[in-house]
Amino acid sequence: MAEAARPAGVARTDAMAAYATLRTALASFAKPPAELDKAQLAEVGVIVRRELVIEDAVLASDMARDVRLSDTEIAAAVRELQARYPGKKDFLLDLERHGLDQRGLRRALGRELTVAAVLEQVGRGAPEVTEDEVRGYYTENQARFAFPETREARHILVTVNDDFTENSHEAALARIGHIREEIGTDPLYWAERFGEKAATSSECPTAMQQGRLGRVRPGQLYPELDAALFAMQQGEIAGPIETEIGFHLLYCEEIYAAGELDYAQVAEHIRSHLQQAHARRHQRAWLTSLCGGGKTPHITVA
Repeated sequence: MAEAARPAGVARTDAMAAYATLRTALASFAKPPAELDKAQLAEVGVIVRRELVIEDAVLASDMARDVRLSDTEIAAAVRELQARYPGKKDFLLDLERHGLDQRGLRRALGRELTVAAVLEQVGRGAPEVTEDEVRGYYTENQARFAFPETREARHILVTVNDDFTENSHEAALARIGHIREEIGTDPLYWAERFGEKAATSSECPTAMQQGRLGRVRPGQLYPELDAALFAMQQGEIAGPIETEIGFHLLYCEEIYAAGELDYAQVAEHIRSHLQQAHARRHQRAWLTSLCGGGKTPHITVA
């Protein structure tokens, strides 16, 4: 790809290249450049060179002429980066380690924010999503809008640990059986008594919430508990149920039926999703045209 001319005011600096290298290394490998091997560094170098050429073309475009960033916007971007560090000293040391200072960082961030602003403006020129597109997406992706049956549940756990006499297999089974007896046989009092016994006798952190597991979807619990819970009736107690960690009692508080979201509930979400896809395609087409038909692979688009 031929390198685009760089107009005055947006010329690259070493700091901008250093920032682009750091940004790309973190995005591609979740590591700073100093921790990459030779092959990874070479890959980052290829990406950075392409990105900088494309950014130059974006900044030299007519659309970039109307973009004006305020000092406040750049300062906010600097603060956002600094907030990732324990303190300002750590932040400045890391900048230095990557060939940056505060002035160079501000210029690099200004360049990045300007490119993002131009691409956002380009994206706003994408065609509007039609009602037919929205309805078509909903019809073709019906499974995405289905939700499974869920259940509100509580549980009580007595762990098994043969290193402790009171938690041996036999002792734990006896204890969970005694807890079940104390809850009683009258369903009118099960909800209250189950919560009380969970708070005082359960060895699970959920004891702090009277054994509440919350709204459970299939597959979230141990297989033995999952099978039992989704076979229970509302208001029923099951157990003792043994898992790899011990014995459990389950109380099914409420059952929420499976179903699907209707069109009215998801139409705006679908419209937004499709409009973003339109914007990305429009941005890529604009970049391709801007760069003479070359590839534009690593520019982030909205």
